Amino acid sequence: MAYVKRKCDYCGNEYKADTRNLKRGWGLCCSKSCAANKREQSKPNYDPKRVERNNTRRKLWAENGKEIWARQQGYPNFEAYERDCDGGSFGVELEICDLCGLRSDFCTCGEGAYLD
Repeated sequence: MAYVKRKCDYCGNEYKADTRNLKRGWGLCCSKSCAANKREQSKPNYDPKRVERNNTRRKLWAENGKEIWARQQGYPNFEAYERDCDGGSFGVELEICDLCGLRSDFCTCGEGAYLD
């Protein structure tokens, strides 16, 4: 096995590449993540702005996704959902208030009309 020093095609870091892999067209990047990024950029519809936008969405979902999902289910927050799962009315179909959007057992407005 022979190794040769070369620069990564994506990030420019120096690494040792196996000559057998280079002959096959492999080993052009220092890591799998650099290879994946290089592959992504070589796609015909690659748009760096779209990639940045998607990464931001992913980050926000990881931070706030539970809260958004719980709100869509009619809970005021994810903690209320977890408490409900531990012994409340989990699995019981409750009506959603038209005004505040919360389940009837969490409704705080007292004015909302309920769906039939």
